Amino acid sequence: LSYDVYKWILDDRLRGEPYAFHGYPITSLALEGWSADVTLVTLFTTNQPLESKADLGDYLSRLRQVRGKVAGLIETLRWREQHGIRPSRFTADAAVERLRGYLGLSDTAPSDRKKIPAEGTVLWGSFEERLAKMKDLSERERNQARADVRAAIAESFIPAYYDLLRHMEEARETAPEVGGATSLPDGAGYYAYMLRNQTTLDLTPDEVRALGFAEVKSAQDAIRAEYLELGYPSD
Repeated sequence: LSYDVYKWILDDRLRGEPYAFHGYPITSLALEGWSADVTLVTLFTTNQPLESKADLGDYLSRLRQVRGKVAGLIETLRWREQHGIRPSRFTADAAVERLRGYLGLSDTAPSDRKKIPAEGTVLWGSFEERLAKMKDLSERERNQARADVRAAIAESFIPAYYDLLRHMEEARETAPEVGGATSLPDGAGYYAYMLRNQTTLDLTPDEVRALGFAEVKSAQDAIRAEYLELGYPSD
């Protein structure tokens, strides 16, 4: 069984190679694992342990690398867009609103990144709460930690997410009103691949749709038969 599953997975990877970049890493869903910007924020607000001095060092080390991480993300977004893989207008709108929120920017606030305070970002409040729960830190060490994290947010997180915000604002200008597989290169092939990937069925999209209608009709017929037995009128 394990062999058969592994063989199916490897075969699926080969089938999916032409569509390796069809997925757009920034989505409308503010869920970890669904949108790259959300996953990265969740790392610092939830998943990165922050209970010891060693944890604090790891937190800072990772925070200082956010700018490089996001620069790489933006590079892959640009590559996708150059090859016709764009987010829908709805997705871009949701991402822009979310990124502004992460930076603490209101709709009327100036978008000059140098004027964005670290204390207004999504990371700062979380860090302060978690820092307050840490034990075995002197007041001097706490103050130093605040200064280090404030500097890392200002030098890494804010520039990174500001650049990502700007990119998504630009992407929104050319985003199609309606997204989905049909808006992508070889969208029909991608849709068929993803259907098999998600269901393991060796059926075409039309066959799956027909099967769905048949199952709905079967269920409705059974329900109507029960209604007639209970004395309800046929309409």
